[in-house]
Amino acid sequence: MGINIGQILAVGHAVAGLFPVIDGVVKGIEDALPTGTSGSVKLEAARQTLSGVFSIASEIGVTFETAWPAIASVISALVGAYNAIGLFKKAAAAA
Repeated sequence: MGINIGQILAVGHAVAGLFPVIDGVVKGIEDALPTGTSGSVKLEAARQTLSGVFSIASEIGVTFETAWPAIASVISALVGAYNAIGLFKKAAAAA
């Protein structure tokens, strides 16, 4: 069973409304974790943090599990953009 248009719109609305929160979470995790922490660890930290937001915000109208793929895409786009402009620092390559 696929997702229906109503769910697509609800997910889009939820993600758009949460964009400042998602952005803040991504930047906060990047600042909090040591340079060189793997992207998968950071993504899981974001997933757990944002899951908590969904658990207390019942008016969002979609489940976290339904919205997560869209949220993960937003996170990926933000991280890519921030890496491209040098906002996020990468670990120095081993000599």
